[in-house]
Amino acid sequence: MAKVAKRQGYSYRVTDLDYPAISVATPTNALGAKIGAGKAFAFGRSVGVGVENLKSYYKTTKKSCPGTKWVLGGYSQGALVVSRVVASFDDSKVVYVGLFGDPWTNLPEGKGLFPKACFGKNLSSYRIYAPDCRTHTGSLGAKSPYVASGLENKYGLWCNKNDYVCGSSRSLLKNSGHLQYAAKKEFIWMAEKVEKRLPRYDNGSTTALASIELDEDEIEDLIEAHLSADEYRLGMEGTATIDASQSFSLGHEIVEYQ
Repeated sequence: MAKVAKRQGYSYRVTDLDYPAISVATPTNALGAKIGAGKAFAFGRSVGVGVENLKSYYKTTKKSCPGTKWVLGGYSQGALVVSRVVASFDDSKVVYVGLFGDPWTNLPEGKGLFPKACFGKNLSSYRIYAPDCRTHTGSLGAKSPYVASGLENKYGLWCNKNDYVCGSSRSLLKNSGHLQYAAKKEFIWMAEKVEKRLPRYDNGSTTALASIELDEDEIEDLIEAHLSADEYRLGMEGTATIDASQSFSLGHEIVEYQ
């Protein structure tokens, strides 16, 4: 992210939001989070503290530096915090919102016996990476509308396979994917989305909630090819739309798909 900001002529500051997040690994916390849809019991109270802290940080920054542009990132419980607060931001100052392993995932195209996503059709605009075509609702329900008003086309959702929290798995015992978002490629992927949007703005400052430092060689050499789903399920007469537009590279321009 820092290298993206510098290339576009922005100053840059990263802030890790500090709040007492709690684990849902214990049955009591998990049940409380489920019953309250993420808003009640100990889990809900901890999310509430995060919400108030982010609101306070936004207000303070807006007062001291009103021209700040924002890149917001939230993982798991942090995705709930960002989702609840971002609607109160000045949408013209929000560059991008990246949500990873979101318990409030809402992908309508994954519903039904024959989900549209399995045919590569009707994909949500914010669906960046959800390789399981049957993923549709997060473990705490589906936030609707998923994208805050005024922020259309500024959202990105990542939901790995075998992630119970964001709904690609229906068993809490099958949740290994939820711990795999720290890979550098995920951050480079988000940085690529951010870079496409930064030129729309005048030079200013960008404040983010997550960042990763990368060597120039890592950026230059990385090219990742991705389809909208890892598998497609078709009948004898079925057709599918195969979409590779989420493939990415910060060091090169993609000019052709084969």
